[in-house]
Amino acid sequence: MQDLDADQLPSGDNTPTLDPSLVPYTNPGVITLSRNADTDRMRVTKSNRLVDALIRLGAREQKVLAACIAVINPAGHYPNGLKVQLTDEQLQGLTGIEKRHLYRFMDEAARKYHSVPIEAPGKKKGTVDYINIAHRSVYDPEERVFTITFHSDMEEELLKLQIYTSYTLSQLTRMTSKYSMRLFEQFEKLYNDKRGGMQHFKVPLEELYFPLGLKDSKGTVLVPSYIADYASFRRKCLEPAVSEINEKTDFDVEFAPYKVGKSYRGLNISLRRTSKQLKIGRLDGERQVPLEERLLNVMPNKRIADRVFQDYGAEVVEANLDYMQRIVENGADIRSPAAYLINLLKYNIAGLPPVANPYSDRYDRLYVVKSFVYHILMPSWWRLNDDQRDLIQRFDDITSNPLTADTYAYFAQLVRDGSSAEEAVMFMDLDDFLVEVDLKEKGLK
Repeated sequence: MQDLDADQLPSGDNTPTLDPSLVPYTNPGVITLSRNADTDRMRVTKSNRLVDALIRLGAREQKVLAACIAVINPAGHYPNGLKVQLTDEQLQGLTGIEKRHLYRFMDEAARKYHSVPIEAPGKKKGTVDYINIAHRSVYDPEERVFTITFHSDMEEELLKLQIYTSYTLSQLTRMTSKYSMRLFEQFEKLYNDKRGGMQHFKVPLEELYFPLGLKDSKGTVLVPSYIADYASFRRKCLEPAVSEINEKTDFDVEFAPYKVGKSYRGLNISLRRTSKQLKIGRLDGERQVPLEERLLNVMPNKRIADRVFQDYGAEVVEANLDYMQRIVENGADIRSPAAYLINLLKYNIAGLPPVANPYSDRYDRLYVVKSFVYHILMPSWWRLNDDQRDLIQRFDDITSNPLTADTYAYFAQLVRDGSSAEEAVMFMDLDDFLVEVDLKEKGLK
């Protein structure tokens, strides 16, 4: 898997905050979802204790609960407690469950939220805490509104968190199996987004059985046929769950069992983020995908997509979407597609020749040269005139090119003297570079 350079694109993080524009509090003490909320950006953020807990809920009940958690700002202050209210229409949009099915099971779900506690690992080893989900949860079939008032015990698991797991709600709701959802949360807890790339973990089977709901806190087997032996666990739970996670989320998961003595005791798990959910190609099967649709698959909403068309034009947008598609097909891990595309458009990287493109293969092992191209030549390229660009391409090697050699030598010397590439740029000026190119060009004529 190709890793992107840190300066190529600002990577996403899981800081537990929520854009306030997503959740205006339209009723005193009640958290509701705004009509224009960008649900694709909504995140579920909760303590790792909840991730490791046994939650005796079905797949659809887990989705509704996750949607209610997603509208809570984990950094917010709620003096009146956590009371969330969502309509049928909002729940359908957040969970993918059709309204007619919501109507049929919401009464039972409401009952479970305040009668079935979460079994979480206790603060002392070997103990278990029973955490009530809700003080009250009710579904109004006439108003078609669900209201849940979270139990006060849940506040320390959802607010002001130090150790937590955060993920995009839409990834969870794509899945249909409760085992896939719980295993996905375990993977989100394990994976370090700041480090990125392929990461490897050794996980004992016993540490998975409890959060997957296959054993209770006392070690009693709850689903005997699933864990009669490792082969049963792999066939009935693990392989279907991993297959669904690989298909429907941005994780690429590989696993292999390990033994202690003659018995299988755990899994060696390899995780990495992928861009397989990114659909930006010109074709969807045999269907020609309109440019507007391709851009909307990257941008958060139509307003931003319209602004991108206005700022850069359809031709440049299309060329850079094509460029981005090739990057994805070559295995790049693009964690923030919108920011990545804006970075491409800013310098029309799709239109750059290899000599001015810092992501060209020619610069893979040339850190200083690549940094110079990234910080100096690329931002200047479209401000140069046609003759200057032609001369730079004709000489090809910027370290000896008469138009760029002196500026590069100065940049390289700053780096050799101990400056980082970013610090070296602080001592330079793009306008001075353009003036020097002008002078050098005139000297060559």
